[in-house]
Amino acid sequence: MRETTVRILPIVCALLLSALVAPRVAAATHTAAGLRDGAPGVPAISPTRTVSAQTVTTAYFTATTPYTDQAAYTVDDVQRFLTTHRLFATTDGSTPVIATILFIPAHVASAYMNGETVGRPDNVVVCYVELHGSLSTGSQHRRAVLRRVHGKTVLVPQSYPPAHVGVLVFDAQTGNLLIRGFNG
Repeated sequence: MRETTVRILPIVCALLLSALVAPRVAAATHTAAGLRDGAPGVPAISPTRTVSAQTVTTAYFTATTPYTDQAAYTVDDVQRFLTTHRLFATTDGSTPVIATILFIPAHVASAYMNGETVGRPDNVVVCYVELHGSLSTGSQHRRAVLRRVHGKTVLVPQSYPPAHVGVLVFDAQTGNLLIRGFNG
């Protein structure tokens, strides 16, 4: 019986380790599975206005160009949603501060996220949001290391340090959450 336990233990440890270790990119891409009327993303902000689906001419985009008229909801709707839906936990229990809410083309949002794809065509308007605070990464991914304790090898879970910038990207037409992750 002891011989069987010894053979299975390394396999169990390997399975536990693989379940606890996940790439940091997973935090930014795990929300792309949900659907609202066949649209990508997870239902989040309810549209409050009717607008026609438009794309922007990327050649004319500047940092000050407002695209709020192409969104099916307003900046106030985004703020209200973030007030009632806590999408990032903090390590100190505080509420993350909304630092930025922009309605911009998807390719610009991608550039703000160091090239991470938004999952929408480059010229489609999205809502890019940054939240600042001591954001907990513990619910997103964990890592574990094997250590020798009292002559035995044990699996010791460890968390990544907190992030300071949380990023959300919503589809400007549907309000669906496309990306939830950390930046910087």
